[in-house]
Amino acid sequence: MTNGITDRTGHEKWLIYCPQITPNTLLHLSIQGTSYALRDFTGHLIGTEYRSGAGQPFQVHDEAGRTLATTAEFERAFDFEWKVDVYDEGVALTKVDRWRDIITRRNLRLGIG
Repeated sequence: MTNGITDRTGHEKWLIYCPQITPNTLLHLSIQGTSYALRDFTGHLIGTEYRSGAGQPFQVHDEAGRTLATTAEFERAFDFEWKVDVYDEGVALTKVDRWRDIITRRNLRLGIG
């Protein structure tokens, strides 16, 4: 994942399709150095173990329930079937409605959900 554009603080920003987490939507993935955060802006994860939906950051767990705290652990455990760099979108993570719109449109184009 280090092939993306990064800013001076080392941030990368992606939309990923990871059906192991949810087959119903793209997720927002932020990476900074060895740390990562996933976000669901569509509400598809409400009621799941990750309980996201309004862009709250979360990390995933391995099969034993241990939090995968580093980007490397996450990348080893989960395959992305699709990803797109959204660094240049320039939309703050606090703009939940805007991200929901961006992701919903991409979901429709990709036939996800």
